[in-house]
Amino acid sequence: MKESIGIRRAVIGDVSGIASVERAAIATLKGFDLKDWAAMFAAPGTFSYLAEQSHPFGVVCVGAPSDEAYEDGQTGEVLAWYLDPYFCGQGLGRKLLVHGLTVIKRRAFKQALIWIPETASQAIQTVSDLEFDVQFNREANGISHLMFTRNLDDYF
Repeated sequence: MKESIGIRRAVIGDVSGIASVERAAIATLKGFDLKDWAAMFAAPGTFSYLAEQSHPFGVVCVGAPSDEAYEDGQTGEVLAWYLDPYFCGQGLGRKLLVHGLTVIKRRAFKQALIWIPETASQAIQTVSDLEFDVQFNREANGISHLMFTRNLDDYF
């Protein structure tokens, strides 16, 4: 029997599991700083969700934009979206991202944004399939990141 997969609200006790997922997801990428998950849990208006079987394998964290330039009261950001590479190609990253977008919409934001390294082709394909539009790119830690946005007016 195949083990079931669940998505649930993450709690502070999940920090080590989430950090393991993050490390696995970015293991082959250079120039990434690990997130301070304890601080993310403490930040008001930030919501994290964990995908798991017998152990965590994916995480999405959403909230107000991390960059003041996008703090317009209308825009929510996918602050983190990681999937253990072992689980890639099964639609699970998409399912996790959709869950995060639903939370952004329910928090009354009209638009979602996400930054993705331009080398993350599977992630870029997923956001494109979900009708995000690329806006521009910027360099961070020697890596070019693309900013995608999606209008949420017609989202569910």
